[in-house]
Amino acid sequence: TTVAALGFADIPPAAFATAYDLIEPGGWLAFTIKEDFLTDTDPSGFQKLIRHLLDDGAIQTRAQRRYRHRFNSQGRPLYYIAMVASKVHAESASALMVG
Repeated sequence: TTVAALGFADIPPAAFATAYDLIEPGGWLAFTIKEDFLTDTDPSGFQKLIRHLLDDGAIQTRAQRRYRHRFNSQGRPLYYIAMVASKVHAESASALMVG
């Protein structure tokens, strides 16, 4: 399963969690996300969700790379993170979205 462009309203954390729950343990996921959505000040909910899955051992990072996605209209670079991970166990990510 591959999901891209995480962190904006087109693919909210709850949608990512639902798709993640469909992956069997041992399955792979790959996604890109704007690096701002992985900071402690992220209001989207992605940092909290992904950090929990990593810290709990639900997913194991297999590859991660920061890259310049593009330049904004002021000419400043926008950086994203590409991540490939494997699902280790069947913990529900959707359950983390409740409350």
